[in-house]
Amino acid sequence: YEGNITALLGHNGAGKTTTMSILAGFFSPTKGKVIAKGKNIFNNIEEFRSSLGLCPQHNLLFSFFSVIEHLIFFGMLKGLPRKKSEEAGLRFLRTLSLEDKKDMLVSKLSGGMMRKLCLSIALIGDPEVLLLDEPTSGLDPESRRQVWDLLLGFRGQRTTIITTHFMEEADVLGDRIAIMDHGQVS
Repeated sequence: YEGNITALLGHNGAGKTTTMSILAGFFSPTKGKVIAKGKNIFNNIEEFRSSLGLCPQHNLLFSFFSVIEHLIFFGMLKGLPRKKSEEAGLRFLRTLSLEDKKDMLVSKLSGGMMRKLCLSIALIGDPEVLLLDEPTSGLDPESRRQVWDLLLGFRGQRTTIITTHFMEEADVLGDRIAIMDHGQVS
C-alpha cells in the first residue's frame, strides 16, 4: 500500500515487533515472503534497507553522542553529506520541539525525548519506507500529537507501517488497521 500508513494493532506479545523485525530483514519469515516493489526483499536486502527508515521498539542510541551528532552520523550513514544531515536533523528537531536539546548528550535526555530522537533518525534521508515500532511509547499526550501530525504530513509520500497497542492511535494514523494476535493478522 504505497504511500499509506498501515497500523498494526495488538496487545503486548501479539507479534508486532517480530513482524517488524521480519519486514526489516532481521529475520526470515517461517513461511511466506516479504515483497516490496515486486521483489522479495531477502534477494537484495541491502537495496531494500537503503530505502528504509527504522524506529525500533527500544531506543538504540549512543550515550556519548549529542542529539545533533546522532542525526549527522545516521544521515551520513544513509549517504547524505554532513551539512544536509545537520539541516535535515535540525528540521526534525524543530518539528518535535527538541531543537533546544540539540547539543545535549543523549544520556541526559528523558525517555520521551530519546523516543523522538529515534523517530528523527528513522526519518533522516527521506526513506521511502518507514517501519515504526511503537514510536509514541513513553510520550506525553502533546508529544504524541506532534508525532501524529508529523507522520500524517508524510501520508502519500512514504509507505509507513506503525505498531501500536493504542486503538486511538491506530484510528488516527492508519489508512488501514491490521489486528495482530499470536503472530497472526486478523
